[in-house]
Order: sequence, then structure tokens, then C-alpha cells
Amino acid sequence: EIMPSLVGSEMCIRDSPGTGSSRPIYLTVFNNKLYFMADNGTNGEELFVYDGVNPPALVFDINPGVADGEPRYLMTYNNQLYFNANNGVNGKELWTYDGINNPTMVVDLKPGSDGSSPVPRAVINGDFYFDASSNDFGHEVFKYNGPNNLPTVIDINPGTSNATPRSFTTLGNTFYFSATNGTNGFEMWSYNGTSATMVEDINVGANSSGAYEFITFDNKIVFRANNGSTGQELWQFIPAPLSVPEVTAPKYSVFPNPASDLINVTSNSQITNVEVYNLLGKKVISKVTASKSIEIDIQDLNTGIYILKLKSANGIRSMKLIKK
Repeated sequence: EIMPSLVGSEMCIRDSPGTGSSRPIYLTVFNNKLYFMADNGTNGEELFVYDGVNPPALVFDINPGVADGEPRYLMTYNNQLYFNANNGVNGKELWTYDGINNPTMVVDLKPGSDGSSPVPRAVINGDFYFDASSNDFGHEVFKYNGPNNLPTVIDINPGTSNATPRSFTTLGNTFYFSATNGTNGFEMWSYNGTSATMVEDINVGANSSGAYEFITFDNKIVFRANNGSTGQELWQFIPAPLSVPEVTAPKYSVFPNPASDLINVTSNSQITNVEVYNLLGKKVISKVTASKSIEIDIQDLNTGIYILKLKSANGIRSMKLIKK
């Protein structure tokens, strides 16, 4: 039923207009049609389609009857529509729809009634990425490249521990997100189709910077984060291939590394401060200078791995330091 409205026309989805809201959400265009989740009052929250002419129609009752199929986080990939849905048996899993046949579940990634709760995130280099939970790997990023292959895990926090990836954005052939590897807290990570890398340990050590709300803007990644001293502020990251070349690129070195007593820290710009942190985030050394090199005595440190943070005219640089 098409109902008149001051701004055009209202498309009533519920079987009995006026009895409640259909709550349409996750509007996504696929094959020149609009798909979304809505509740018609009879089938619960299910997948609907609108072709621009006829009234919206139910695509398929994924969770039969009045129960909710909850098709969420719709994303297109390889001429298919992918989404998170619950058929009432397998819990929330990854589903796909080709626009013709009934939707089907891609894989039961986490067997049982809870499901893996997948969230489609990105498509780069012809592959589809989503985050989900599994019994074998915890909450991680997964890679999927078609119906003939099972998803493979990008195991950022090894074993069954959770990386809890979130807040994704894409720039070029790389996507960026927040995650924890179990050592550095929640920081900014990237994945280029081959390997996952922590971009920067903004709040050094086990502390979390809370890097979040990533957005691609003006060929940069803009986000909010806390470096442990200035509180939550706006940050930006310019990937190297997109950076504006400088006449003299910033250069830093720490040598020897590994070391047992003295290290030399050098830069091609003036160093203002050098700090050393253990992996628990505790500051164990702090030196102030105004030169391009500084010698630091580390013989009192315990054997192990540390994070050296160098502040200079070119910004802040974090490096791994190994004490023998």
C-alpha cells in the first residue's frame, strides 16, 4: 500500500498499516534494487526488496514464522549480497543472496545456537573481509574469496584470544581498523591483502590508545585516540605511498640493538625527548635533550623487550628495544 505523505510517498511494509513500525534499516543497493531489513508484523525482522515501482516485498523468511531472521550489515561482493542472519538453528552466521534463489548460509563458522556474529567490513583485491567469532580463533578478521572456498582467519591475537577488530575503513587496497594483539592494547592496525600490521603503538606498551572511529578523508585516515598524555584527541595517518615526498626523509636509529649497557639514539632532526617503556606500559627511562644523538645507559634494565619512544622535530617514533 502506498500512503500519501507531505514529502512524497510512504511505503507501508506492515501487513496491517497503522499497527506499528516496520523499522527498515541497513538499506543497500544490489543489482539496481534496494534491500533492507524490516518487520512486516507477520514474519519478524527479515530481508525485504524494493524495485522502485512495486511495494516492498519479503525476499525470504530466513527464520520461519514470527521469529526474527535479523539480516544485518548488508554488503555486496562478487555479484552477491552478504549479510549476518539467524535461521533460528545456527545462530548469527554469514549468509548470501544472488538476487534470484533463496538466501543460503555461507558457513557455520561457530556451531551452536549463538553463532559467530559476522560483520561484513571490506572488499579489497577481489577478496571479502568480515570479523566474526569462532571456537578455534576467538574474535578475529576473516578472509573469504568465493563459494568454493572456506573463510580463512587473520589471527591477530594468536590462539583463542580475541583481537576484537572494529571500526573499519578502506583506503586504496588496504583497510584500517582497531584491534589488540594481546600485548599492545587496542591500537591502529592495517591489512593490505597479505599481512596484518600494527600501524603505531600510540599508547606505548600494554595500554590502549582506544584508536577508534576511523574514516577515510582527503587521502588520510582520520580517527580519535589517546596517547596516554593528551587524552582523546583527533589523529590522522597518511599512508606512505600517498605521503608528500620531502627533500630529506626522517631517519632514526638505535644501536646496538640488542644491547646490554649503552645505546646510541640518532636522528636526522633534533631529538627533544627519549623514553623507554616496558611491555606493561611503565616508563623506565626518560631523557631530555636538544641534539641529533644521545647516549643512554640501559644496564639497570632487566633482560627483555622494551619500547623506545623518540620525540623529534619530525614527530614521534616508537621502536622495539631488546635488552640482553
